[in-house]
Amino acid sequence: MGRREIPTAPKPEPAPSIVFEDPMIHRFFRLLFIVVAFAAATSAHADARLLVAVSTEVLPAIQQLADDYRSQYGGPEIALMAGSSRALYADIRRGVPIDLFFAANLSYPARLSDEGLATGAPVIYARNELLLWTRLPGVISPTLDMLTDRKIHVIAIPSRYNSPFGQRAEQALREARLWPKLQAKLVTGENVQEVARFVKNGSASAGIVTRSMLYRSEFNGLGAFSVLPAELYKPIAQAFVMTLHGENNPAVRSFAAFVTGAAARATFVRYGYLPPQDDVAAGK
Repeated sequence: MGRREIPTAPKPEPAPSIVFEDPMIHRFFRLLFIVVAFAAATSAHADARLLVAVSTEVLPAIQQLADDYRSQYGGPEIALMAGSSRALYADIRRGVPIDLFFAANLSYPARLSDEGLATGAPVIYARNELLLWTRLPGVISPTLDMLTDRKIHVIAIPSRYNSPFGQRAEQALREARLWPKLQAKLVTGENVQEVARFVKNGSASAGIVTRSMLYRSEFNGLGAFSVLPAELYKPIAQAFVMTLHGENNPAVRSFAAFVTGAAARATFVRYGYLPPQDDVAAGK
């Protein structure tokens, strides 16, 4: 597993009009936000607003793109509703008036498309990859084999139920024939960010995170990492769809076109993502 250099993370930019994150302890506020969204969607000026559902994993990049879009076009109010891809997919199926959905994988947008709840096929906006990350002293290039060492007491991975990356992490460990050996050491985080925090604060000796997560200023430049071999897990394509609710809103179509342009692709790269490739679509 070769080590790759991760450049300094971009400095945080001002957030767009509204950003709502979706941790479990804030369910009441999330419900309140959804109620307000319903009210806004039925107002006389609903076409001047965008409600964008964003996987927490990609939130910083979408925040930046929303700011860039409004700076260039003076565009509409953009409200970002952040949470797990699984929860946001369920919100759309329940009828929450979401216009665009940026997921951490391809699967949930594809489901919406197959179920007739999106205007077309998913659009892959970026790719990601898994890294093995540790802050153990003296480790320069961590390997999966080292996880069986007695010095490694706790290994963190994302939850396979809440995070598409958890599913890929489990797949990689199984393919490497390490899954049965590591059961006593494994702990799961709600998402990749929580896994990274486990490693950062020393609660875990090592963790499987995403490339984009280590670009965040909170984790950038800490410890050592190695890229997991791509043959151990299905490709990670991250996609978005336009929902039926946003279909007739010109501002929604405009922003969707903006995030697929060359400037937006460069922004995703700055935030640690890999450019999309057509052959990744097979790895839902």
